[in-house]
Amino acid sequence: MSDERLPRNARDIIDRLGPAVTLRLIRALGGTTIPVPMRLTPVGEARYRRLCDYDWGGCGKGFVPGICRNESLHPHMQTGRPRAAYQHRDTLIRASRVVWGLDAPVSVFAAQIHTESWWKNSTVSSAGAQGLAQFMPSTAKWLPTVAPEVGAPAPFNPGWALRACVTYDKYLWDRLAAKGTQKKTLTPCDRMAFALSAYNGGMGWTNRDRNLAAKRGLDPDRYFGSVETVNAGRRASAKRENQRYVSFIFERQAAYVKAGWGPGVRCE
Repeated sequence: MSDERLPRNARDIIDRLGPAVTLRLIRALGGTTIPVPMRLTPVGEARYRRLCDYDWGGCGKGFVPGICRNESLHPHMQTGRPRAAYQHRDTLIRASRVVWGLDAPVSVFAAQIHTESWWKNSTVSSAGAQGLAQFMPSTAKWLPTVAPEVGAPAPFNPGWALRACVTYDKYLWDRLAAKGTQKKTLTPCDRMAFALSAYNGGMGWTNRDRNLAAKRGLDPDRYFGSVETVNAGRRASAKRENQRYVSFIFERQAAYVKAGWGPGVRCE
């Protein structure tokens, strides 16, 4: 880390308020600079690292105005794309186009892998999800039964993981339809949001949330500002994680679009 000592007032911000509140303060103040710390209490050190791991404006983890700017642990914050992503760029593009066509929203899928595993192939979550695309063993075993083209389960094989990710996304996408009384067509934005929500939390919960939204007079065919606001029975923490998952992907896709990975999905 930098040799700069973190001023006491800034240390207190992180120690006492935590990273989430600190970020809200930074946003409100227009990006006030807080130097990189050298010494913090153990709790403050952990919170500082968590603060650096937040996504800022879709630019990727570590990209916080005035924070972590000199932090060697976050060398890719300028672009928001981990170096490891480039090892798998061509594989993801090919797999996406095979499954989704030449106009495949590759940047969405890149942002999804970014969110799932930070492009670290060895990642294993506390729940047991594995590899780049964070498939649970049961899902990895099930997917070839409905999509034989993905081949035998191999979640730690990057090629398999990326192919399975875009295939599962397409499987979910194809099973989403309008539920509203007007039976209008889902917009690409809403359809992708629902598909991503289902990838993270299961199609069953996504459909329950949509049904509950309709019962409450909300639009069951609109994700942002509508279905995302209701909870049909999940643990509150699971619902929050699901909301963040979808939002992070939609924010992070911008960095990949800008870098020329391919189209994203726009929300009007």
